[in-house]
Amino acid sequence: MINNTLEVILWKSLFLKKFSKSDLPKLNEAIRATASEREETDLNILKKCTEELTNLREQVEEERRARENSEAATYDMLKDVVSKIKNEIEGERKER
Repeated sequence: MINNTLEVILWKSLFLKKFSKSDLPKLNEAIRATASEREETDLNILKKCTEELTNLREQVEEERRARENSEAATYDMLKDVVSKIKNEIEGERKER
């Protein structure tokens, strides 16, 4: 346990000694570059999601219009059938 603690302390001190004050600007630049890459990745993901949602909305709208057109055609067809049957019934009543 003590050996592990000493190893950690030794590792930390060696790690900190490896980085001098002159390395801080490099580290800072690396951190900024990484943050910039993440922001770019986030923007690309957001753009792709937006495009996909737009595409899905368009598909849903097309399907809704197709369904409405189909319903309207079915309604008109049934209306014509009912009208023809009604006319036939009225014609038969007059013949009697």
